[in-house]
Amino acid sequence: MNLFSYFTSLRPFIIAFKQSDLFGKLIMLALVALSLICWLIILQKNKEFKVLIAEQKKVVDETLKQKNPLGSYEGKEKNNPFYQLYFNYRQKSLDLLNKNKFFASETSKSVYLSQTDLQMVEDAAVLSINESMKKLEKNISILSTITTLAPFLGLLGTVWGILMTFTELSNGAQAAQNSAVIGGLSMALATTVMGLVIAIPSLIGFNQLKENLKNTHSDLDNYFFFVFWLANQDKQI
Repeated sequence: MNLFSYFTSLRPFIIAFKQSDLFGKLIMLALVALSLICWLIILQKNKEFKVLIAEQKKVVDETLKQKNPLGSYEGKEKNNPFYQLYFNYRQKSLDLLNKNKFFASETSKSVYLSQTDLQMVEDAAVLSINESMKKLEKNISILSTITTLAPFLGLLGTVWGILMTFTELSNGAQAAQNSAVIGGLSMALATTVMGLVIAIPSLIGFNQLKENLKNTHSDLDNYFFFVFWLANQDKQI
C-alpha cells in the first residue's frame, strides 16, 4: 500500500472527526491515544524479548565454558535475566560456602553446602526469577486493559453518534440535507471501527507476549536447574 492509498483509507475517519461535536472528538482522540500506546508496548516488548533470546544463548554458552561452576561471569549481558540468575546463585553459594569455611574446624580439608544451604540457594534463585519476571511483565497488563476499554469507547462513540442523529431528526432536520445528522452517523460508525481495530491487535499482542513470558519463565527454571546440577558435581570451595 503506497502513501496515497494509506491516507485515502484514513479519509472517512478524518471526515468523521471533523463532523463530530466536542465530545465525539474527545472519544476519537482517546481511541487514537490507546492505539499508539498499544503499538508502542507491542513493539517495545517484542524487541525486548528478541534481545533476550539472543543473549540467552550467550549466557548459556558462557556457563558451559566455566571450569569452576562458581566462577565469575565476564559477559556483557549484565541486565539479562539469565545473567542475573547466575550472579545471584553464585553470590549466594559463595556466601554460604565462606560462612561454612569460617566455622569449619581447622582439620577440615573441604567445605560443602549442606541440604539447608542448597535450599537457601534454591530459594534465592526463585526470588531472582520472580523479580526478573516482574520486570518483563511491566506494561503488558496495559494491553489487557486496552483490549477491554477500546470496544467500550467505540460503543460509547456509537451510542453518542446515534443520539446526535435522533436529536437532529426530532428537531425536524432532513438526514440528507443536515450535516449534523450525517456527522452523527459518521462518528457512530467510525468509533465502532476504531474500537475494534484497536482491540484486535491488542488482544493478539497480549496473548503473544504472555506466551513469551511463559516460555521465558520455563527457560529460567531450566537454566537454574542446569547450573545447580553443574555446581552439585563439586560443592567444594
